[in-house]
Formats: sequence, structure tokens, C-alpha cells
Amino acid sequence: MQEISINNKENQKNKIFKYQILEKIEKSLLIVSFSGIMSEKANTIINQCQRELNNMDARFIILDFNDVTYLNEEVMGSIRGLQSAIRKKNATIRVCCLR
Repeated sequence: MQEISINNKENQKNKIFKYQILEKIEKSLLIVSFSGIMSEKANTIINQCQRELNNMDARFIILDFNDVTYLNEEVMGSIRGLQSAIRKKNATIRVCCLR
């Protein structure tokens, strides 16, 4: 799990952007759960997540944005890059709870 601190005046819980990769069903399903504030500073963490996923073998990958409290437009390019990298692995991708 990777974390990055975001400097703002909101609740401490909402300051940290992080992801967690959970393996299910004998590693054929990965669930990537994102949480916190996704600002331009989160691009580094998303890119790290992409590198980590590139080293994993799964048939299905779910990107879960349920616990993301804020999403900046500047992060969308990194999210699209992450999705593209997953598609190149010939994995089925699903995105849920993206507001």
C-alpha cells in the first residue's frame, strides 16, 4: 500500500491518498481500492500503482473509487493511463464508484 499526504485544512482522514491491492480467487481477481483526495500530487501514487499492477498477473481487475473524497481533473490522465495499461495486459477491467 502506498500513501501520499496532501496539505489542506480538511479532516486528517481525508488528507491521505492511498491505494490497496487485494487479491481474490487464487490471484485471478484484483481489487484496487483508492481512498482520500486525488489531487495532482496523487499522480505519483497512481503511477506507482500502475507499475505494481504491471508485475501482477490477473484476469480481472476492479478499480474501486468509493472512498475517494475529491477528484481533481489533473489526475484523469493518470487514471486513463492506468486503465490503458490494464487493457494491454488483456485483463478485464471494471471501474466502480467513480463520481
